Amino acid sequence: MTNKQKELLEQIAEEHNASVSFEENNVEIEHYSDQGEDLVFNVCDSDIVNNLKDVYDGFDPDEHAVENYHAYHMDLQNLLTDAKAIDEWLEEFVDDVATQFAELEN
Repeated sequence: MTNKQKELLEQIAEEHNASVSFEENNVEIEHYSDQGEDLVFNVCDSDIVNNLKDVYDGFDPDEHAVENYHAYHMDLQNLLTDAKAIDEWLEEFVDDVATQFAELEN
């Protein structure tokens, strides 16, 4: 990633209440959900937009809620609501990254 791309990604993350860290060829993105879940994912920076799209495409809110049911000792409905909010956040974040990176390239 170029320095401009890194700066842009940091700006987008901040706008979406997330943080970004860069390590070698990887990017770590961290976001706390409305219910306080620490959502962390790592992607390779070589094709950041498509790698982020893969993260979003692979996220299933129902599966996520069920997997975390015992870990958070929360009502399943609250977990489902939170997982759906995470899904919406991911979609908006990935869309913004894709849009703004495309604009940067033009």
